[in-house]
Amino acid sequence: MADQLGILASHMLTDDWLGMTTHTEQAFFEGYAHLWCAHLSHEQECKRVEGDVHALPQHRVNKALRQLPSFARAFACIPEDRMVNKDQCLIY
Repeated sequence: MADQLGILASHMLTDDWLGMTTHTEQAFFEGYAHLWCAHLSHEQECKRVEGDVHALPQHRVNKALRQLPSFARAFACIPEDRMVNKDQCLIY
């Protein structure tokens, strides 16, 4: 939930300052995804799951972004796409 709110707030501020186009909006979301790029071994993932309260990097990206209508609009996703959650849970 915190990731989703952080992305939403950052997106809103960036849009207010820059006025997002489809290209800049896509770059915004791609930049967020790049922050969490990681290649973890199975053992590393297990250690993180056991000892870290945060989700694994891929979930911090995919689970948060698929909740946002602005992400779906930026990439022209249709409701059946994997990156669109059928039952979106918008917090804000």
